[in-house]
Amino acid sequence: MTTNNDPISQFYSTSNQYVDNNPEESDSEITPSSDSEEEITTRKQQPQQYSVPSVSLFSIKKIDYSPNFDFVHLAVSNNRIVMGMKNNKIIGINLSDTTNHEDITFTQTTERQLIHRLFLSPKGNLLLIASKTGETFVQIKRPKKKAIFKKLMKPQKKLLTSVCWVLPRGETNEIGNVLLGTSDGTIYYAKFKKKNISIHKVYKFQDDIILTGIDYQLLSSNQKTHCILVTTFNFLFEFVGGPTIEQMFQSYQNHPIQFMEFPGDFDFSELHVNNKPNFKGNFCFFNAVGIFKGQINYSKKNIKIGGKVTENEKLIHFPTELPKTQCFFGYSQKKTNQEQNKENNIPIAMAQTNFHFLLAYPDKIVGMSSLDGKVVFLEKIDTLEDGKLIGFAIDQIKDSIWLFSNKRLFAVYTQEEDRDVWKICIQKKQFQTALLYCYDDVKKKDKVFRAHAKHLFQNKKYIESATYFAKTSLPFERVSLKFLELESKEPLKTFLNNKIDILSEKSHKQQRTLICTWLLELYLTEINSYYNTKSNEKYQKVQEELYSFLEDNYLDLNPKISFQIFISYGRFEEMYYYSKKINDFGVILSHQFMEQHYESAIKLLRKQKDLHIIYHFSPLFITKSPLELIKCWKDNTTLDPNKLLPALMRYKPEYNPRGIKQNLAIDYLEFCVLVKECQDPSIHNYLIYLYVKNNKEAELLKMLNPLNGKKIYNQRYALRLCITAKKQGPSVFLFSEMGLYRQAVKLALTFDLGLAKIHAQKPKNEELREKLINIVAKHIAKTEKDLQGAITYLKQNSQIQIQNIVSLFPDFDCIDDFKEEISNTLKSLNNEILELQEEMKDEQNSSDMIRKDLSRLKKKSITMSIDEKCKICNKNLLSTDYYVFPCMHTFHKTCLEREIIEKNLSKNMANRIQTIKECMRVLKEERQKIQMISQLNEDKILNIKLIRENLALNQREYDRIVAKSCPICGMLLSKIIEEPFYDLNDQKLTNSWDL
Repeated sequence: MTTNNDPISQFYSTSNQYVDNNPEESDSEITPSSDSEEEITTRKQQPQQYSVPSVSLFSIKKIDYSPNFDFVHLAVSNNRIVMGMKNNKIIGINLSDTTNHEDITFTQTTERQLIHRLFLSPKGNLLLIASKTGETFVQIKRPKKKAIFKKLMKPQKKLLTSVCWVLPRGETNEIGNVLLGTSDGTIYYAKFKKKNISIHKVYKFQDDIILTGIDYQLLSSNQKTHCILVTTFNFLFEFVGGPTIEQMFQSYQNHPIQFMEFPGDFDFSELHVNNKPNFKGNFCFFNAVGIFKGQINYSKKNIKIGGKVTENEKLIHFPTELPKTQCFFGYSQKKTNQEQNKENNIPIAMAQTNFHFLLAYPDKIVGMSSLDGKVVFLEKIDTLEDGKLIGFAIDQIKDSIWLFSNKRLFAVYTQEEDRDVWKICIQKKQFQTALLYCYDDVKKKDKVFRAHAKHLFQNKKYIESATYFAKTSLPFERVSLKFLELESKEPLKTFLNNKIDILSEKSHKQQRTLICTWLLELYLTEINSYYNTKSNEKYQKVQEELYSFLEDNYLDLNPKISFQIFISYGRFEEMYYYSKKINDFGVILSHQFMEQHYESAIKLLRKQKDLHIIYHFSPLFITKSPLELIKCWKDNTTLDPNKLLPALMRYKPEYNPRGIKQNLAIDYLEFCVLVKECQDPSIHNYLIYLYVKNNKEAELLKMLNPLNGKKIYNQRYALRLCITAKKQGPSVFLFSEMGLYRQAVKLALTFDLGLAKIHAQKPKNEELREKLINIVAKHIAKTEKDLQGAITYLKQNSQIQIQNIVSLFPDFDCIDDFKEEISNTLKSLNNEILELQEEMKDEQNSSDMIRKDLSRLKKKSITMSIDEKCKICNKNLLSTDYYVFPCMHTFHKTCLEREIIEKNLSKNMANRIQTIKECMRVLKEERQKIQMISQLNEDKILNIKLIRENLALNQREYDRIVAKSCPICGMLLSKIIEEPFYDLNDQKLTNSWDL
């Protein structure tokens, strides 16, 4: 409808807008289904109530335009408004450009009123002027050209009373054709082609009745079926046919017409048809009886001549009582009861909006709902100032409504007139329509859902009711209890299923889980009720419903709780289905293990990406199908062999398939060590254990001493295994590898002399190697009784010493054969003694030279000038304690100390300096106190000596720290080279160094 931004409002100033002072309408929840039939009947018998909203649905604005003469008639279309005056002048205004007015003159007579009606085409370019003389004039406006003004009908007794503009699809006529209805019951069809106008009669009613309204509708898209509604004061006629309008009317010359009669003596009526997209075909016939509304059925097929195309007709009566006091443009007007009774309750004109009827009385405007007939708007007009109302003019193109009296022009505005449609639809049980007019208002939709759900529940349509209850915001517990009281659980399941669909997965995760868990129990209870019964079809149906539920909502179920529920109901088949949905292969594998489907289970293990599943079930399947399982392990390169050790420890060769004798555990471990190059010590250790257990000593030795030299196993563990199993060769090797050469040689001597000789040569320590060689030699001499062989072995492997040889001889044995070896040994020892004496002389000479250098340093002195200055503060040096370095750099004691503390990077050193100074200060104060005593005893003298010694020690330590090196050219300078030029924590200073 009209908005506040229309051109007429922008140009003309307006008066005060009507303010509704009626109380607000209650916004309580609407629950029509809760009313009993007696309450509904009582409500119908009560006087009509007026539901006036707090914010008015309509507003009437007075246009500040006062012509010199009264209005007679008004027409508006496509933002062009034409006003017929009592002096027979016609004023036209283009609302898009209100600065230019046009004066239209069709007669020079001014003494009497000749204007009867004005009609504008939809585009506003054609104006029909109906005169009371029976003449009809036409004005055709052309862009950038002078308008054409012609006489359409000559003077006659009949008047032009109704017009319908027709432009069938496919025609290129910019103006369009027109159906004309007259006061003698004749219908004319006029065609406009450029400057030519042709007009001919198409139908004439038998009686001379006044045609008050004509409307044309095209029913079928192929343009073969036309519908024309014609109204008189008492009748509504329907013409249907084709293929042309002329042929349609021709077919009714000898055929009865479909009509609706309204008995009474009336002198007015109007026909209104809404052509808006969402309301197309809604018509209303306005006469003294009331408002007869209905719809044109465009989809009706096989319509014959004389057929009926209107439907859903309903008669709405005018309001019988109106409030006696109202406001009109800010003024109060009161009437006596006598004046009120005299006032005519029948309106004089009507305008149709999408959901309301606006009724014009001579002194007021009434808004009435077209859905339930309630009065929703009332506004009085000051007839003394603004005159009496005449009627409405509607702009179908720009969707605006205009109201005019004999003195004033008004604009009618709508303000959210559909805001209460949803409430009315609820009362009419039209819940789907109510939802459409809730738009995106969640609260309104919730009320509609509640009303719909309660209505269905009271009508015992529990399943349908559950669907709508799920969409409401009613407490979940209250609705659930309502359905729990029912014998059937289907409504409850429907409610819960729909509630899950509404709750979002992110913000209502816990609620979804709870509801799904409840549903799971309901399904399992129902399945068990049909189990082992004759209702096999019901059992399968419920089971399919459960599978469908799990398919859609398995992510919302808690697996741990769900498995407990399945087990408690004994439904392992459904649990198996659920476990497959959530990819819980643990349950699947357990099920297959119980069913002894080992091969299919291992095939499933091969597909697992979750290695924990393989680790968990391998100890089970290693006892049933070890060969296939180990193949599975070998094919999966991502497995950690260490986590398979529990399964390998359960393996026994007895579990092998027939014909397989090899140890499959050893086979897999060798694959891990040799092929995969596994670096896990546990794998190597367990392989060593299996080698030892299965007496595979050759493989064990290869394992202990691999070709690549990498010994990953635990040597102590391997040694313990070998000793326990009495594996002497591997034990000797391990002793040797662990550096226990003595034990290796001794063990080797018990079973293999050659092996002992080899390991006796391995130590890199010469002393240890000689001892081991002597042990082997003694074994040869004493155990083997081969003294010569022992001497020969000693000659081959070490220099023969006297003590080595002597220990080999038994008592009272002759040594003549070994004279030469003894002589050579003594000569060697003599040479070693002489070399040691020379080394002692060199050491003595070095010591003498160091003593002389120290004595010279004590006598060294430095000569400096009396005006020498400190290199730090540049003041006279002799003014206080000072230090002089050999490099001739001089410093005050305090300056040097400060410099050392600042440049030294060690905080501990600075703290130590302060500690030494504090100790020296305390010692000096103590010494001063003692010296002030006149008589000193031995204890006091001893204390003074101790204090002097401590002072000397602290001074020496202080000098060692402070005067360690020159701060200008000494070692301190090299230490602070790496120190930055500025504080890196100072961001401003750091930025200033940027290039």
